[in-house]
Amino acid sequence: MTAEASQPAHGQLTALIVDDPIEAWTAAGFAGEDVVTIGSTTIVTTAASERSGDSHRKGIVGACIEGIGSLDGLDLGAWTQTAPADPMLTHPNGVVAIDHVVVMTPDSDRTTEEFEAHGLQARRVRHIELSSGNRRQTFFWMGDVICEVVGPDPADGKAPAQWWGLALTVRDLEATAASLGDLVSPIKPAVQPGRFVTTLRRDAGLGVPILFISEHTKVEPS
Repeated sequence: MTAEASQPAHGQLTALIVDDPIEAWTAAGFAGEDVVTIGSTTIVTTAASERSGDSHRKGIVGACIEGIGSLDGLDLGAWTQTAPADPMLTHPNGVVAIDHVVVMTPDSDRTTEEFEAHGLQARRVRHIELSSGNRRQTFFWMGDVICEVVGPDPADGKAPAQWWGLALTVRDLEATAASLGDLVSPIKPAVQPGRFVTTLRRDAGLGVPILFISEHTKVEPS
């Protein structure tokens, strides 16, 4: 593979900047000395980004998207990896991929328009009826990572969109839950048929909400 061919494509989510110490991520079963690499995306922790944090963890505080410098108020910047990721690196918690990253917005129409103006096309829209107010989920591809944009339906506010949390695919969910013990919630069915999830508790010390989810299974359409 040539150097040119290995460059990330336009719209690829290459990095997420998190306001967490690397020690919290390694304690939660992620491998990495100062950053955590999952597929094509690098999780850059406070120490690696030289960000001065405080005692209150803020979660995802920024990101890098190839070819995009601004996107509906989301914190974006530039981060250059100093060394190539080890392709043989495995995470003790069993994580193999980012299933999706979540963005929260008060105005799904506005955020969708901004995403599509930057070449990120909406692939699917899901409407959810709740007693607390209807919600809309809009799904985009950021390279090989799905971005799920969640907001009220209809819009409710003018604040900018914000990075929120991560859903991470694991090869064996029961093994992941066993390895993390009391740091995760009981396993339950996912919204997607045939998949199951468990949530990393706040006691783990991460500011980023994390959901571990089993791999996709083939389900015949009804």
